[in-house]
Amino acid sequence: MNINTALAAYNSHYDSGQAKAAETIESNASLEAKVATNIHKDKSLEISQEGLRFLASGQETMSRYNIQDASPREIAAMSLELYDNKVISLEEHAMLSFQPELNAEQFEDIFGKAAEPDEARDFIVEWQNKLNEQRSGGTPLEFSKNTQQIIHLLNNLQSMSEG
Repeated sequence: MNINTALAAYNSHYDSGQAKAAETIESNASLEAKVATNIHKDKSLEISQEGLRFLASGQETMSRYNIQDASPREIAAMSLELYDNKVISLEEHAMLSFQPELNAEQFEDIFGKAAEPDEARDFIVEWQNKLNEQRSGGTPLEFSKNTQQIIHLLNNLQSMSEG
């Protein structure tokens, strides 16, 4: 293959790639316009079949839990189930499933009181109280953002059990 043939092949491949890229951009713009129209028209967004499956799985799981009356052990179990069913991310699972009271001896050593891993409580109120303490105590913003994220997640999960 001489240089002119190679250059022609390259240009043809390049032009083909440019055309495909332009088609993709046009297709994405069309899709964005459709989504924007749908959101504007009925103030909702259609959920994909996969999304509906995850939503249904989340609702089914949350029908068995009440975040406002759950024990640390139940929250950890709920978190694992939601993660296994791809309802929450690994990061969200890590934040929810970390329940210090599940390690009673270490909890008692650190906090100086008995762990109650099976005692039900309102986790939304507990996390809101923690956020209030963080804000008044000068906790770094990163920690309070994580706490806010947990509160938001807990409220969303609770609404799934009510819907």
